Amino acid sequence: MNQYQALIDDCLIHTKHVENAALLVVKNALITAASPRCQDGHGLIIVTTLLYVLVATYNNDMYPMSISSVQFD
Repeated sequence: MNQYQALIDDCLIHTKHVENAALLVVKNALITAASPRCQDGHGLIIVTTLLYVLVATYNNDMYPMSISSVQFD
């Protein structure tokens, strides 16, 4: 498992901040890491940096604002 997959699993999915997530590289739109069933969900969050785009879904029982503290190197 790469560090980005661990970030998605440990910091986002397992903490129940989001239901599903995927991290894409801006330059080539390749998916660097993704949770299973990333297309499901009730709400959508998109966060962009110079290098990455993080796309995540959440449901009504989650608090997606907490992912703002996640940092990407």
